[in-house]
Amino acid sequence: MATKRKNKQTKPEGIGPRYFIDIKALEENGRSFSSLLSDCACEEHAKSLKQEAVPARKGQAKQSPMAIIESCCSTKHGYLSSTTPTLEAIFKVLVAHQDVPMTADDISGELITYGVGSSGQRDISPRVLTRLMDNDDSYGFVLKLPEEKSTSKK
Repeated sequence: MATKRKNKQTKPEGIGPRYFIDIKALEENGRSFSSLLSDCACEEHAKSLKQEAVPARKGQAKQSPMAIIESCCSTKHGYLSSTTPTLEAIFKVLVAHQDVPMTADDISGELITYGVGSSGQRDISPRVLTRLMDNDDSYGFVLKLPEEKSTSKK
């Protein structure tokens, strides 16, 4: 059974290497980012997300597809479920956070919140997610190493 996200994090909090979606790498591997985004959309937005940006209502600015998915689609029942394939689930978590780089710990926590892996039949631990993302060539996952603090010598 799928569950809604209850307490959406606005900023991932984990420490360490973070993953994000490299749209260029994804498309170089023959995948369509806009098509994958429309697969993340709820019924209400699926058709309009195939466009570059969704037309705004009168008096509002256009919204990016990821912003719509974050504010609407990712909060609806069925966005992720215990049967969603793991790599697709990781992709949807990153999209739901507008592709803000996240640690494997943060992603694992979000998957647990959605009920992915709740059946106990699959391992969604940070160790396993790291291995999957490091070996992925379908969803464009890229590792962003933590920035080192620069030390200047006078």
